[in-house]
Amino acid sequence: MQQDRILRRPDLDVNFAAIASDFVKDSVTSFSKIKLYPPGHQLIRKFIEQPFSHLEKVLSVKTQLGLELSEGKLWAEGCLLRNDEYVTAFAEAMTRQSLSNLVIDSEITTSDLQFLLSRLFGKGVMGEIFKEECNERNVNSIRINVKDMPRLFHFRGDVHAENSPHFMFSTRIKDILDSNFRAVIFSCLGIWKNDREVFENLCYDVRKRAIELIAPEIVEGLDLKFIISEFRTALDGYKELFTNPDAAFCSGMRKFIDLVAKYHGSSASAIEFKRAFTELGVPSDSREFFEGTSAAKLKAIDTARSISSNVETGRIAIAETEDFTSIVRRLISGNLWNPLKDLLASFTTNIKNGDGKETGQSKQLADELITKVLTESRGDVYVKFLEYLHDWGIENNDIPDVAELIASAIRRLLSMKRYDDAVTLASLYDDNGFNTDFRDAVGSGILDDNVAESFVADFLNSPKREQHTFIQLADYIGNPQLAGKIIAYIAVDEKATRSAALKILTSIGDNAVPALRDLLLNEFASSQHINQGSMPDDDWWHIRNIITVISKSKSLEALDILEKLSEYSDKRVRLEVAKALENLPSERTAKLLELLFHDDEYEVREAAIIASGLTEYENRFNSLKLLIESGTDMWSQAITSIGRIRTEESANWLMRLSEDAEYLKECGYKRKERKKIATVAKQVLNKMGKQPSSKQSLATDY
Repeated sequence: MQQDRILRRPDLDVNFAAIASDFVKDSVTSFSKIKLYPPGHQLIRKFIEQPFSHLEKVLSVKTQLGLELSEGKLWAEGCLLRNDEYVTAFAEAMTRQSLSNLVIDSEITTSDLQFLLSRLFGKGVMGEIFKEECNERNVNSIRINVKDMPRLFHFRGDVHAENSPHFMFSTRIKDILDSNFRAVIFSCLGIWKNDREVFENLCYDVRKRAIELIAPEIVEGLDLKFIISEFRTALDGYKELFTNPDAAFCSGMRKFIDLVAKYHGSSASAIEFKRAFTELGVPSDSREFFEGTSAAKLKAIDTARSISSNVETGRIAIAETEDFTSIVRRLISGNLWNPLKDLLASFTTNIKNGDGKETGQSKQLADELITKVLTESRGDVYVKFLEYLHDWGIENNDIPDVAELIASAIRRLLSMKRYDDAVTLASLYDDNGFNTDFRDAVGSGILDDNVAESFVADFLNSPKREQHTFIQLADYIGNPQLAGKIIAYIAVDEKATRSAALKILTSIGDNAVPALRDLLLNEFASSQHINQGSMPDDDWWHIRNIITVISKSKSLEALDILEKLSEYSDKRVRLEVAKALENLPSERTAKLLELLFHDDEYEVREAAIIASGLTEYENRFNSLKLLIESGTDMWSQAITSIGRIRTEESANWLMRLSEDAEYLKECGYKRKERKKIATVAKQVLNKMGKQPSSKQSLATDY
């Protein structure tokens, strides 16, 4: 588990206003990315590092960062920040949260900053609640000042309530939510008698005025599903009102639906209210309540709901699927995101539970739906659907068909060069995504030759600041095809291109090894290269880059390549092989290192002995012990490597070296050498936390 970073305060001279603006900008953009991922996802930590790095620079010259809102402008420690879209968004968030200022001091950690941004840009109210949360979390690095809240309403002199009449706005909202949200519904619809459940001590006029003022605030902060659930429950006993609705009731219904639509979208609200009406037994022709939603949209919603229902019950009709594309397009053009999501959910149910034919048909329709939304939608529908696809993959991470549908979606995003969006879905092929039983098999097939070729071209032509996206994708879904397309670039003259290609190949990992093997066998396998002594620099750099990538791999195929390279006469190659072997613990590694212990070149022998101590194969102690007992001139390096093994056996043997001169004499060491060996053994034991002749277990790191 990663620990929180804490601020370091180097003595830096910074352009304070510019870096404060960068902090504001990255706070806004990072939160927009963070909200795409589930809590605890590893990418969240990376995103929060961006604004945190700017905060470090600010607090290197200031003891705190104070952000103050004054007349709609944002100031940082008395410096006016240039009013761009990010400063405006930050200022709007502070305004929405009724904050007059926000103070961050140098004790802040990455977790504290993530907590602050989630509350500042979230829908909840900060205020005193935020201060209480800070106390509960022991967050002392953030302080806020809340503006004076507006009064909920002004009482006339002859109106009295049980409590003090001077209620703060936020407190009164909390009272309503804790009591009964249905009071808002009843007030909007003109059904006043039930208000007494909440406002039983207030007169009618005061109740009406209070609810009119609070309703927008409550509706904005609540989830649409919760609102609809309360709506259904509240009206369950008033179905007769829909039979012959009077003008006041229709007006109230439109008023309430419009209020919900204002904060949750007209189309999404129309969908949910139509469902509620159906469950309440309201006549289907209820369009008089949806003045803001066209008849075409309502028809598309009804058709989508019909398909979803039929799919879930296994009764999907061919007539419906023939017109499926046009239905999806109508939903997209109408910005109707919810029915698109519901359609995909219904297909998922059938993929899980249907027979072969039903599963195949549902998978085909799901693929068509995803394709149309990703290729033809824009704005909210696209963004929300992309977020939903990620969550959908997490929720169904044990279903191979879902993994294949996501793979198809990623391939389309890559073909449209939407690499940032592809990362969102490609992360499902990481350790926290799909089930390992099929994840690698499905993920490795995403990049076909055409997509991989385009990917490489765009990567190499992209600015350095944008290359991280491509490297992430290579880490998630890199495959032999991608490795094969980029491998030639590790030997080009331009250093920046070589470096970029190496980063991609390293991210691909084990999947890059076959391409590296083929390159080695095709271009460097001849006896000329193996036995020619010092090879040309161009060839040397090519092979060195191959070893650099292989050193990050854990596959047996990588070890095959290193064994082949250990035969090269150029000592530079053998030296790099010895260094790379420390990452591949196995018995084969041990034997190869033991051969290199006796290499003709001092540097190669030294590197092999050091690698032997760093790798973690089982018999490494015996290998190094036998080397010392053979009377080697590399005894100093061998003793140091044994010290890294840190077992009781290795410590006891080092004690023997430090005390038993006769044993060293039997190994062939002269008197002068024996004294030096004993001294080095004592030094290594001290670093291990083990004194000579001591029998206690190892206790400290070195």
